[in-house]
Amino acid sequence: MVNRGPMRPYGAGGAIEMCFRFQLPRPMMGTAADRVGRQLVGLYESEQTSIFAGPSYLEFCPQRLSQSSCLVDCVAIYCASWVRANRGQSVKDVLGSRLFKNAIRSLQIATNSNEAYTPETLASMVIFARLLNFTGEYEHSQLRDHHFGIRHVAQQLGLPGQGDLLHTRLISETASSMPITGGVTANVKESPWKEQRPLGDSPFWDKDRGEGEEEEEEETEVDWDTIDEAYAGYNDEDPEDDDMVDDDIADDMDEAFTAAESNFEEVQAYLERIWLPELLEIWTNPLGREEKTISLLKIIAKAERLFGKSLKEAWTGCLSIGKFQDPNFFLGHSYSFSDYQFTGMFLIMLTYQSFLVRILYEFSQLLGVRDAALYDKYRGLCVRIWACAPSLSNLDPISNVGTFKLMLPSFEIATDEELRHILDLNIELIGHGRTGNVDIPTLRPIIIQVGEKFTGRQEFKPA
Repeated sequence: MVNRGPMRPYGAGGAIEMCFRFQLPRPMMGTAADRVGRQLVGLYESEQTSIFAGPSYLEFCPQRLSQSSCLVDCVAIYCASWVRANRGQSVKDVLGSRLFKNAIRSLQIATNSNEAYTPETLASMVIFARLLNFTGEYEHSQLRDHHFGIRHVAQQLGLPGQGDLLHTRLISETASSMPITGGVTANVKESPWKEQRPLGDSPFWDKDRGEGEEEEEEETEVDWDTIDEAYAGYNDEDPEDDDMVDDDIADDMDEAFTAAESNFEEVQAYLERIWLPELLEIWTNPLGREEKTISLLKIIAKAERLFGKSLKEAWTGCLSIGKFQDPNFFLGHSYSFSDYQFTGMFLIMLTYQSFLVRILYEFSQLLGVRDAALYDKYRGLCVRIWACAPSLSNLDPISNVGTFKLMLPSFEIATDEELRHILDLNIELIGHGRTGNVDIPTLRPIIIQVGEKFTGRQEFKPA
């Protein structure tokens, strides 16, 4: 017996009553960091198909929670949102919760203290930004200041220390997103990004070296049989360029994926920050710009060839991708992914490759060339993207929405019948602060607008 209360008469003195306690109340097991860490580990290990499990840095957060109350609060609200998504509940409802207020207060305290420039604070900021995006309540422009803060903290931290896997993964993922979220410049040649992404390894990635190489090429007399040979299948007779990807890609699938992802980051940065503005100028006023058009398309064609080669190596070597006969889908086959992280990355890489091919096709027509081979290649890439649509049924609704957005540009080339087959999959888009299913007449203008912005036919404004 541990404790007992006083004896009291009961029933006119015929009985007595007394309370006994045979065991002390169980104390809370561990600290808040322990509890949040266990929840994150449980979700991360059991919910790999969720978009919430996408960031690789989450794997290294649990062991760092004890070092930062800010990280504890941000991971706690992230896990709570994750659980709500699994239950099919609206994620935006967390915006009014106590956990959300705690996370904001902790971020304010951390960023105004000597803990501002730590990997834990950077992780807190990145996780919080990801959560805000999932609520569907904020546009990229509304999160611009937060993204500036992430960039500032990351730059002040510099390169990660040896063995600091959390910082390493954070730098890797924020570096790839800086050209998109930074809002000012691509930062691809600033520290610490330039050390993480060797842009100068290939002649056309490096803007300065690329201009020098173009001058040398202009001095060499080249006689093209047709105009499209100036860019499609451009032969520079420099085997080092084409062999560069082969040298980087090992038999190991992870290295193949890393090579493709690295090339994608550079394609994305150059397309959105350099090529699209130049293409828009040509598209709006093509007269007298034939030479500039050929020169730019030549560079884009080489980029597409190298990027496509590395992506093909990664796709064929990835064990997470399976191709199956699918009689219920109008294509007759479909792809499935065992890891959502690969689903999202492969879809966005395929989408950007299709942008490059579509640019080559559209702008070749300004030169008087209609290249059927480019059209077929573009459609082939789009069809591969469509074949990934059935796998969305295995994802939670939040992941569905994010992945479906990646597929939108590929629908521009689809007929109404093909688009109806895709929409008939009844991909769950309702709830979570997102718009529900839409019909084809409503969706078609959105698809065209996105496609034209990413191929230089409308103005593209980086977020």
